[in-house]
Amino acid sequence: MEWAFVVVEAVFSYSRHGSAMPTYGADHNPKLAGSISLTLFVEVASHMVEGLHMHIFSYNEIKGIQSVGAKMPCRIVLIRHGLTYWNAKKKMQGQVNIPLNETGVRQAHALADQLADYHFDACFSSPLDRAIKTARIVLANRDVPIVKDERLLEHGYGIREGTHYRHTPWFVLFNGMHDYEAHPERYQAPMGGESFDAVYARAQAFVDEVLLPESSCHECILVAAHSGINCAIMGRMFNIPLDRFWSVRQTNCGYTVVDVVEGHFVEVYHTPIEDI
Repeated sequence: MEWAFVVVEAVFSYSRHGSAMPTYGADHNPKLAGSISLTLFVEVASHMVEGLHMHIFSYNEIKGIQSVGAKMPCRIVLIRHGLTYWNAKKKMQGQVNIPLNETGVRQAHALADQLADYHFDACFSSPLDRAIKTARIVLANRDVPIVKDERLLEHGYGIREGTHYRHTPWFVLFNGMHDYEAHPERYQAPMGGESFDAVYARAQAFVDEVLLPESSCHECILVAAHSGINCAIMGRMFNIPLDRFWSVRQTNCGYTVVDVVEGHFVEVYHTPIEDI
């Protein structure tokens, strides 16, 4: 029967994605307004079975069933800022306040188009201009305040900030920053810079003290930050080992969609990884 196909499809999806289920009645893509838990899925399936006929639930109908007791997961969209002049020159930006260049502004507008269907009701951003401007462009006309959080600052590189470290032929043998990307588990922070442990600590604090509490009172949260700190946040969310730190690295204006399901993080979508 047709309703059985919908139930089987949902069970198969649940086996692939854990406790995060896609919302039926919409295309399966990262722009879904929300997802449903296993508890809610059982309720939806039971409604279909009762009449022995197929019924595709709209988002509003699922929200109505949710009000019986099941909670819709919160969706988090973690974005990296657009391109800057220093990005283009392969300079170590770190916590220097470098703004978006023209290409970065165009990237941010393109990202806004991609995320136009998301119903953001909260936004947290690094206090650096390049992240704030990217967030402001993505939010467009939404009446959502941007909350600045210093825990979202980029990895601090100390005296190496502003250097063209990749352009030196002796880079691999004599520049300790090589380990930053190639072997993060061996990296030793330069003078005034942050260790990976320090970056992980503030990423964990942001997850524990902001994302988890806020996910209980919001439906869709936008987080705008930087390459390194975003990798650290996802590393804490998904227990990624340090030697694979860059395995989730975002391109400029890349983004990652994560659902918070009963206190656990489930990745829904990730734009292509940036090559190092």
